[in-house]
Amino acid sequence: MAMLRISGTVNGPARSILTGVDELRAWLPEMVKAIGMKCVGDVVIQEYAHWETGIAPSAVQFIEESAVVVHCYPEGNFIQIVLDSCKPIYGWPEVANKIKAKLDLKVQRQDYDPLWGWKA
Repeated sequence: MAMLRISGTVNGPARSILTGVDELRAWLPEMVKAIGMKCVGDVVIQEYAHWETGIAPSAVQFIEESAVVVHCYPEGNFIQIVLDSCKPIYGWPEVANKIKAKLDLKVQRQDYDPLWGWKA
């Protein structure tokens, strides 16, 4: 098991995914493919009432390895992506770099937890 978390501010044209459900629905499977993983099913998106911008989306893309969860915070052009994998994420720095490049992301936090020893 492993978990990669990346959060920060989105720049340039990619900002449209922070409020655009269609854009987020198209971007997430592209990103999963770009990092060498395989989608299972369609992107699930839930819009939620957000105190400052009115509505913001969160999304889940199930993958063969587990799932990718995305939370959007449009008021600060902020995004958090959590890649949860039932397998180690080999070459995780390159995976993180591909995600960052797709979003022109100014990273505020990035961490990788291999979750070794989860079995008692």
